[in-house]
Amino acid sequence: MRALFAGLVGDGVLADQLLILHEGALVAFSVAGVRDAAASARSAGEAIVPRRLSAAAP
Repeated sequence: MRALFAGLVGDGVLADQLLILHEGALVAFSVAGVRDAAASARSAGEAIVPRRLSAAAP
């Protein structure tokens, strides 16, 4: 998954952060029963990634 994220965002640090977000959602859903964990993680990722990518653009 980390390689996928790194390929998508082109930033190793951001890829690590997205991996933690992804893994956290899996644990929250499977262990804690948080039914909207994936949707919450997706919303957070969408909020983070566009800002980060636009800030890195020349």
